[in-house]
Amino acid sequence: MSAKYTVTGIVLSWMPVSESDKRVVLLTFEKGRITAFARGARKATSPLLACTEIFAYGEFEIYETRNSRTIQNAKIENFFKNVREDFSSVYYGMYFCELLDGLTVENVSAEEEVKLLYLALKSLTVEEIGRKLVKNVFELRLMKIIGEMPKLYECSICKGKEAIDYFSAADEGVVCKHCVSKAATHGSLRKMSSSTLYALQYIVFVDVKKLFSFSLSEECRKELEGIMSDYLKLHLEKTPKSLSMIEEVERLNQ
Repeated sequence: MSAKYTVTGIVLSWMPVSESDKRVVLLTFEKGRITAFARGARKATSPLLACTEIFAYGEFEIYETRNSRTIQNAKIENFFKNVREDFSSVYYGMYFCELLDGLTVENVSAEEEVKLLYLALKSLTVEEIGRKLVKNVFELRLMKIIGEMPKLYECSICKGKEAIDYFSAADEGVVCKHCVSKAATHGSLRKMSSSTLYALQYIVFVDVKKLFSFSLSEECRKELEGIMSDYLKLHLEKTPKSLSMIEEVERLNQ
């Protein structure tokens, strides 16, 4: 049994197979994360050479049999040239792809995830936003999409909605000042400003098209960075390899 169909998506990664083929991982609107072979795609003359590079976004014509999928043709809308030409941005983009590779599944629509990745890649080279903020926005929004969103509108311990001045990753969300002593015994606890709390709420509920259209003060950005670092450590089974690359790049840029 075989089938031929077209999916819209983005290349998360690829690896060489034999002397000239590629094994490509795509994240698609229609079928979520899928793996497909691209025959001859490593040859300099192959029309699939650039189409199967990481970050390539567009339509992919797939031929599927019982045992495998093959990319037969592709029409690429965006190669994200600006990201590819910026050394630091490449590693951030790789990190986004690695997260999605580990947190998505096959045969489940990934339309929200594809849109998030597309907009995050577009925003990586926008100086007014900054790569670090794009990273944290991407992380939190992705947590929402996969059903791991923290509690952001009421205290995770007493359910109160006043004096919410802290975030506790171990308690899965924000904490009011009256519950600080209780939260502190459970793990990481970070004080945050009202601007950081608003940013957290904005990130999870704003329309995705407006997601990367704001900036934060350096103080708030660092608070957000710490919060997301704590939260991801509890929700990821293993630390993405590309995260260490980002840390090294940022160290060199200092």
